[in-house]
Amino acid sequence: MKGPLKWPLGDNLSRRVVTLQAWSYVFVGAASLLLTALLVAFPTLLGNDTPPVRWIVGAVLSVSVLLMLCGVVPYVWSVVLSYRRA
Repeated sequence: MKGPLKWPLGDNLSRRVVTLQAWSYVFVGAASLLLTALLVAFPTLLGNDTPPVRWIVGAVLSVSVLLMLCGVVPYVWSVVLSYRRA
């Protein structure tokens, strides 16, 4: 890709760059799905008299942050690879 529309990818759009981009989208999508499930289930969790609500929310948020970090690493690496000269 060349021209002003190449952002965030550079000129080197190889198969590896596309694969890394795809994996980053999968990880970010999984984190979004997990956070959406928490958002839907949160009123039910607050309505019940279950004491481990704090632990459930903390675990879901921890897993979603881990998934987001797993998505950021391949995204940044794909951008770095795309700007290298082949």
